[in-house]
Amino acid sequence: MINDEKDLSETPSNTTAELILLGYIINNMSLLEQYGSCLQKNDFHDKPNRILYDFLCDYYRNFGTEYSQDKVNILYLKWKSDNKEFSKHFSQAKVFWKNLKTLKKLGSTNALVDNIHYQSVKKASCLRRLKEAGIDTKFIEKSENFPNMTSDEIMRLVSDNVDNISQNCMLHPTIDLVSKIKDTACSFIVKPDFGFQTPFTFINDYIHGLCKNDLTMIGANTNCGKSRLLVYILTYLVCVEKQPVLLLSNELTEEQFQKILICTVVNMPQLSELHDQKIRMTQSEITQPHYYSKDGMPIEILPNEGNKEYINRLKAENNEFAAYLKILEWFQDNYKNMFNFKNISDDYSVERLKMEIRAAKKHGCTVVVYDTLKGYGNADWGELQQTATELSELIKSDPDGITGLATFQLTDDTLNKRPEDLNSTNIANAKHIMHVTDNMLMFKTINNSEFLLEVNSDNKVVGQIPADVKIAAFKIVKNRNGAGKDALFGVQTNLDYNVWNYIGILHRKYEKEIKIS
Repeated sequence: MINDEKDLSETPSNTTAELILLGYIINNMSLLEQYGSCLQKNDFHDKPNRILYDFLCDYYRNFGTEYSQDKVNILYLKWKSDNKEFSKHFSQAKVFWKNLKTLKKLGSTNALVDNIHYQSVKKASCLRRLKEAGIDTKFIEKSENFPNMTSDEIMRLVSDNVDNISQNCMLHPTIDLVSKIKDTACSFIVKPDFGFQTPFTFINDYIHGLCKNDLTMIGANTNCGKSRLLVYILTYLVCVEKQPVLLLSNELTEEQFQKILICTVVNMPQLSELHDQKIRMTQSEITQPHYYSKDGMPIEILPNEGNKEYINRLKAENNEFAAYLKILEWFQDNYKNMFNFKNISDDYSVERLKMEIRAAKKHGCTVVVYDTLKGYGNADWGELQQTATELSELIKSDPDGITGLATFQLTDDTLNKRPEDLNSTNIANAKHIMHVTDNMLMFKTINNSEFLLEVNSDNKVVGQIPADVKIAAFKIVKNRNGAGKDALFGVQTNLDYNVWNYIGILHRKYEKEIKIS
């Protein structure tokens, strides 16, 4: 038998919680959608429980959330044939079905209160892994709050202790800036001071791209497309710069971001040469599709036609749909595990950010993005500033050179402010966050009739801005390189396709000598 949670000194585990949790999953397979990304088979201490959880995950991958004894039996026969460990424990079908029946009963007669059984399993797993890493967990187990602590809280406690030790032990010697100044200057010849390229030349030219150990913040009013802009930039970083990224979100869900990502991959001009397909589709056309045959008739699913057969028929009868699938297949084949996402809306505290960034580094991510910067819970401006400060320090202190990007909200009165007048006073709740970031951009849409567009290099205004296009004016509010702070950069936006195209520098008509070429 596995130890009860009350005795965690030797091998932390909780058999009862493991069994009940498995029972819940059998009774409600949709729980794997909730737990699947966080609950691993090694979180189960008991080997048979570990194998059964792995089996249930495989069932979910093959058959979805509907539990069927016939489908279970099909998978059982396959696992019995292919998996030695499974066969060792469940070679007799009678034993296997008896276990499932027992678990199913356990899961139906116990109440899942605040995910208590899931938390118990994760808590014991967390302690086991800490012990395996050589960390003495006695100070945690002796804590007054230990009975009510979650695995996340245990990791935060360990992390905080490590941070305190490092701050007290690390000494920073005085450095002579002069002695190696020539070597530093020459190093720029071999390797210029430049970060990752973005799809916007004004960011690349003035900010020098997204540099390692730099935190760049982008602010706008609500519903102006901040999250869409992030996906546009990140898609470029993944596909063109070949950089693995992690997007942390406390607002939009996985499904919402995935819709934006699909739309971006299909329509982004910079990717057309890579996937060699020439189509454009709005997000509505993607999520609410209507496809037609060459003779103009709608291609609808036929009676008794399976989804797979219908998809194959669509490919054969509609060239746009075939091209659309080719793009997604290209993206999936070439960039798997490159664009990572995590919803942290349940907890976006400073401690959680620390944990997620460290985990991202461990998995090879070079760019970490936070959407949107705000204080956790009932936070005041002080906590928001603390979050920004901690985020900045994590990025700056990373020895491997991680790159940070974050969005934030502008104040409501920004709607009535000219884009050229944007500054730190327009940061909602905490203008002081400007002091802890390396680069800061703000943007808002403009009235096209009030501006002229400069697109050539000799400071000549060359024409009017068409009235039927949407233009966002970007202002560099802070730049560690000190350039471009007085300019307004015009970006043509089309949120339906999620395309952002830099078109040139903007000038107010009455503040610029007009010269139409």
